[in-house]
Amino acid sequence: MQKSDCRLTNALGVVAIDDKLGKTTFAEQLARLQRHKKKKKKFAHPGLQRDKLFRAGYHHKGGSASKRAECCDQGELVERPQRTEEGQQTLVFHRGRIAMGNAVVKDGELRDRIGARCGALRVQMEAAGVDANRR
Repeated sequence: MQKSDCRLTNALGVVAIDDKLGKTTFAEQLARLQRHKKKKKKFAHPGLQRDKLFRAGYHHKGGSASKRAECCDQGELVERPQRTEEGQQTLVFHRGRIAMGNAVVKDGELRDRIGARCGALRVQMEAAGVDANRR
């Protein structure tokens, strides 16, 4: 497994420490990024209406991601506690191993097996750019 880029790891550490010490909150840092026109879309929250979690064993229908969400069986959604207004505004750091690859893993059960085998919090293709070899 590749090591993460130390610049990213160090930057996240500084942001987390500043947040703990009350110097600058992560929410303030995020708001600063969102004020820039070029970065706004990249760092914007997609909205709770798009935050859907399907059970791992459910096999999704084909098509683009936006159409797939519409045609998937809503009965397969995992029920999660409703977020409070305060909870919606709270940001949480999850630090740990991310399993990355060169293909999207569409099978939830396979994703969970890969994550368990690697001790990863997450399996994601997009994270492939966060490695020490990209300098």
